[in-house]
Amino acid sequence: MTYYLISQVLAAIAVALDLMSFQFYRRHYVLACLVASTALTSIHYVLLQQPAGAALMALASVRYAISIRYQRRQLMRFFILCALVLGVLVMDSWWSLLAVAGSCLQTYAAFQGEQVRMRVSMLFGTCFWLAFAVIAGSPVAMVMEALFLTSNLIGLYRFRRSLTL
Repeated sequence: MTYYLISQVLAAIAVALDLMSFQFYRRHYVLACLVASTALTSIHYVLLQQPAGAALMALASVRYAISIRYQRRQLMRFFILCALVLGVLVMDSWWSLLAVAGSCLQTYAAFQGEQVRMRVSMLFGTCFWLAFAVIAGSPVAMVMEALFLTSNLIGLYRFRRSLTL
């Protein structure tokens, strides 16, 4: 089995976790799924020799794990700074900036206690990661990000609807 095929299998498992994530009502369940998904996606980008994607997804996994318990602004700022520094250190192409932007937006989202703000910020961050996946040439990552957007939109709709009932 080639590294490329293994990377696509890992991304497919991450897809399942992403689809599950935004169907939960509780924030910590959403973030727990994202911890596992981003860890697998990081390995996926390692296998595709995309250092910015790999490093920033690994950072995202740690960030999501910490943000399950803590939503402090200082941590949010720390992880945004880490994403910026890490992005510069591992940047190997202009499209690495897409991963950095996605990471920063999703960092902001992860530390939001309010559901709608968290989900909307995730939407915008996912758009940058989708563009990165397209340029990196990973069809499963493209599908993953597109499904993540869709799942997030459905979850956002369900969450908003539950508030009006």
